[in-house]
Amino acid sequence: MRVRSRYVKFIISLAPGVKFSCMKGNTRVSLYLSKFNCMVNEGKINPDETPVEQKEGWVKMIPDEHLNALRKLYDGIHERGLNWVVTGSVSFCIQGVPVTPNDIDIQTDEEGAYKIAEIFQDRVIKEVEFSSTERIKSHFGALMIHGVLVELMGAVQKFYDGKWEEPIDIDAYKKIVELDDMKIPVLDLSYESLAYRRFGRVEMANKLEEYSEGEFI
Repeated sequence: MRVRSRYVKFIISLAPGVKFSCMKGNTRVSLYLSKFNCMVNEGKINPDETPVEQKEGWVKMIPDEHLNALRKLYDGIHERGLNWVVTGSVSFCIQGVPVTPNDIDIQTDEEGAYKIAEIFQDRVIKEVEFSSTERIKSHFGALMIHGVLVELMGAVQKFYDGKWEEPIDIDAYKKIVELDDMKIPVLDLSYESLAYRRFGRVEMANKLEEYSEGEFI
C-alpha cells in the first residue's frame, strides 16, 4: 500500500484478535475489508491463527502477524522455482531498517504473480490482472493472510524520464536474508534507495542508504 502525505494512518478492527493497518482515503481498503470479512464469516480464514514466536534482536520490529504471514508465504512459494522478492516496509525491517511495517509487498515476474495467487487461491481478495497508473504498471493482485494484506506485483515497470522502463530484473538486485529458519529474498537496500530517490522520496531514500551496503548507489 503506497503512503501519501494526505492519508492519515489508522487501524481498523477486522475481527477478534485481528488488526489491519491501512491508510484513510485509500479506496482499495474498503474493498479488501469487505472481502476479508466475508471470508472470515464463511470460515475460509481463521483470524486467531497462532503466530510464530518472535526471536530476540531487531526482528522484534516485525509484528507477530506479519512474521506469521511471511512464513505462510515462504512455505508456499520457496520450493516452487518462482522468481520473487519481498520489498517495501517488511523488506526494510528484515534488513534492519527501523520502520513500521504496513502490508507485505511481493515483487515477481508476470508468471509468478498469477502462480502465487493460484497457490493461495483461498486467500485471494483481488484477482491478479494487469494494472497501470501514470507512474507504475504491473500484474497486480492481493491476498489476505493472517489478517495482513499481501500485495502481488508482477513484471513491474516504472515511468521515468519520459518513458516506460523495461520490467525490473529482480535477479540483478536480489539478496537473501536469513530470518529464523527462512531464507527470504529481498531487494537490496541500495537499489531500493536509488528507486525512492528517482521518484522524489528523498527522506526515505536517505534512510535506506544509511542502512545499505552501497552496491547500487
